[in-house]
Amino acid sequence: MALGYLCPKCNETQPTKGLCESCERARWRTDGALRRAKHDPRDAVYRHSDWGRVRLAILKRDRFNCHYAYDDICLGKGKATQAAHILPHNGLDDPLALAEHNLVAACAPCNRREQDIRRRSHDVDL
Repeated sequence: MALGYLCPKCNETQPTKGLCESCERARWRTDGALRRAKHDPRDAVYRHSDWGRVRLAILKRDRFNCHYAYDDICLGKGKATQAAHILPHNGLDDPLALAEHNLVAACAPCNRREQDIRRRSHDVDL
């Protein structure tokens, strides 16, 4: 009978397979491209029934043009597919979560870079 599983990174015994909680947290902090866990309340915004409507309204308002337009990675004019938050939000209870004045159109590569820049410069979990 197994008493637990070993974390593949630190070899600490834990009740579930995969990385232990502390190694998983460290991975989230260091890798900006990883998505947060499904239980993170901030992710509920993107599953909310109004998100699709708000996202499309932002893309139309900005004419599908990427707000960030980084020269080396931007997909080009009219190629934005994401609505990016200007200021971070804390979930559906936060008025900034679905506020159109807090959103801009962005292409996926530029949005990822912007999130990475904010994480590094402000040490925040976006």
